[in-house]
Amino acid sequence: MRTFILLAALLCSLDAFAAKSCGIISQACTSGPASVMIDGMEVTRPCWENTTQYACIEDGISDTCGSAIAKGCTVASTVCEQGVTINGVFQCITEQREYSCKVSPATSNTVVNCGGQQFCIEGNCFDTGAVPDPDFAKAVTGMEIAREAGVYVDESTFQVFKGQDNRCSKSVLKNCCKGSSSPTNGLTNLAITGGSAYVFDVLAGGSMKSTLLIGGFDPTSFALAIAVMVVQQMLTCDSDEVLVAVKRDHRLCHYVGEYCSKKISLLFAKICVQHKETYCCFNSKISKIINEAARVQLPGMGWGTPESPSCQGITITQFQTMDLSTVDFSDFYADIVPKGPNESEVLGRAADKVNSYFGH
Repeated sequence: MRTFILLAALLCSLDAFAAKSCGIISQACTSGPASVMIDGMEVTRPCWENTTQYACIEDGISDTCGSAIAKGCTVASTVCEQGVTINGVFQCITEQREYSCKVSPATSNTVVNCGGQQFCIEGNCFDTGAVPDPDFAKAVTGMEIAREAGVYVDESTFQVFKGQDNRCSKSVLKNCCKGSSSPTNGLTNLAITGGSAYVFDVLAGGSMKSTLLIGGFDPTSFALAIAVMVVQQMLTCDSDEVLVAVKRDHRLCHYVGEYCSKKISLLFAKICVQHKETYCCFNSKISKIINEAARVQLPGMGWGTPESPSCQGITITQFQTMDLSTVDFSDFYADIVPKGPNESEVLGRAADKVNSYFGH
């Protein structure tokens, strides 16, 4: 038995043959194996009937792409959607073509490209076309770590990034552990010669090894003056507790815990009337971040207890073994994000200069 299948080309096809071409596409046994009696004898064969399928490509092409070609469109892609293998050779009988056609003529406009120009304000210029460096924050952080490690080193113990044991008290009558009423913006180390804008020597007092001070500048008095202005609700607290609140507001402290610092005897029992919160505070965010990472990476290091905290720094040997690539410095990154100029402030200063010039 032979079965013929006639296949016609459809949709944007090209006939590769000039004349009709047929070939076998499949063969299968459709009857068998079986045993048959022939002239009184039993004959067994694996197959008694084969079915062969043929495919023929006839002359003629059905083309629906003429309109696209007439418009001047160009072929963008070609895909064979239907094909057949004849005598072991694959032949495409339906080809789908995708054309790219121009909808409207091209136009051009002249625009001003400011990508390579500089923006200057009050003598400070920068290139507005520069592509932001994704590693800028990491590079600045690495430089700041090296700078602080070189400046703030305890020469007697060779420890870097040392902290301070700071505590505040709270009771029913007053709470000296509350945060300040407003952040002390602008409280930086810019008043310290050779120091960094990212450390807070003014809050460390005399307990932190620091760079040289400008003549007549008292960092402790300066910090206390700011604290008195912004922490009105804590005027009944002593100066050390006020400074703890200011340091916490600048995210310079690690909370160690709380303990009962004062008890009174009532009949046969003792009642706690005052608690203290213990913090290990540092003079920079980087110092705090590295100390927190050291307590995770270095075996045997911890924060101690609220009554006896462990705020010591890290030895140079320990620091060299730390993997800083796994440390999250995002809290410090926020401090080095460039901030654009304040338009109202710039206009205000410009107006003041104009008024001052014409006022004389």
